[in-house]
Amino acid sequence: MLIWDLVLWSYFVASPIYVILTYKNLKQQVTQDPSIRPSLYTSTVIGLWAPVALMLGYQQINQGFAPALNFVGTFNTWWFGIAVALMVLIGYLALSINKLRSETKNDQAILEGIDNIKWLLPANRLEANRFVFAVSPTAGICEEILYRGLLLGMLSSELSVVTAVIISSIAFGAPHLYQGWLGFIKTALLGFVMAMITVLSESLILAIIFHTVIDVYMGLLSYLVISRQNQISISETAESF
Repeated sequence: MLIWDLVLWSYFVASPIYVILTYKNLKQQVTQDPSIRPSLYTSTVIGLWAPVALMLGYQQINQGFAPALNFVGTFNTWWFGIAVALMVLIGYLALSINKLRSETKNDQAILEGIDNIKWLLPANRLEANRFVFAVSPTAGICEEILYRGLLLGMLSSELSVVTAVIISSIAFGAPHLYQGWLGFIKTALLGFVMAMITVLSESLILAIIFHTVIDVYMGLLSYLVISRQNQISISETAESF
């Protein structure tokens, strides 16, 4: 059990440190050569699935899956209530994206909101496809298993549920410190929401769906706005000649 704890905690401590130490160089590379962004998405997918596979494999071999890794849940009242709320959210976000396709009045505000992570977000159809169909579901599945499944499950066995939720949410926000304190706080709050979904529904599947939907929405929103801005820039450059 001690080895398992050390492996798990090593990942959650090393992950934010690695991101903080490497993101400036990575940002510079992508900014100078945006064509490497799709390969960055591929490496992100591999980088998420690798620790999940290793940790789940180790846990299964040594002690079986933790109770927190109950993917479907027991279909309690909270489960159905959250499921309905998710369907409403998905409908709302779908309408929002559809509206954004034909309206540009909010483009500038959106660009300002994503300015510090714009270099990481999809700017063309190829990147959008890879982000939506590979990165988003991978992040939804893997990060929920890691943070809401394994970490929250381990903490809940030693601490109160509230304390476990708070600590796991902070751990989830930590790798986003490169976005500044605001980015860290936003991500930690999102982690808190997903932790509560997991606790109340007694399952991971709803948190996975919620996480994936948010990432897909972010990818589509960014693609629509950034690609539109790039087209305007190209047109203005052409007109200047």
